[in-house]
Amino acid sequence: MQSRRSAQAGFTLAELMAVVIIVGVLSTVGITYFRKHANASKVTEAQAMVQSIRAAEERYRAENRQYLNVSGTTGAVPTTADLSNYYPHAPDGQRRSFYLASTATGSLNKMWWALQPTTSGPVQFGYAVVAGSAGTNLPAPNVATTPNWPTPTDSWYLIQAAADNDQNGVRCVVVGTSLNGEIYVENEGE
Repeated sequence: MQSRRSAQAGFTLAELMAVVIIVGVLSTVGITYFRKHANASKVTEAQAMVQSIRAAEERYRAENRQYLNVSGTTGAVPTTADLSNYYPHAPDGQRRSFYLASTATGSLNKMWWALQPTTSGPVQFGYAVVAGSAGTNLPAPNVATTPNWPTPTDSWYLIQAAADNDQNGVRCVVVGTSLNGEIYVENEGE
């Protein structure tokens, strides 16, 4: 006598379709979550470089009695829309060497070579450093909400890093100053 159970072995088409749909939804959520956190983890590079540039600025000041103004005038920070004054040029998510050599012809390269921040390898962010003397105000960084910094009573510097790592037109901006040890991050997952 045959049992009815042997005739019912296997899955129905509806059950298989339900499993495929569940796996599809889970993989979509997982990939989206992974990409967001992978982009956010790139901010770690910028935060480490801001700390490295801070240390390099302090070394430079100890030797020269002033901070090095690497990226142009003291009145403004290069905008994140015009990244030509950031170093290395065109921070578009591609990894680039931070500086080539002390004999390279680019003026920004020579300034960064004089500052000598430590890098662990190629970088994805572009960096700008503006310095000023006592009595001059800190320029506003290119962020939606300007941090509340104390009024500078001594010479100062402002470091700004920018990148569009996911190529969507929204840039992640990381800012640090000599006024405090804080690092400000805007659009971290971009």
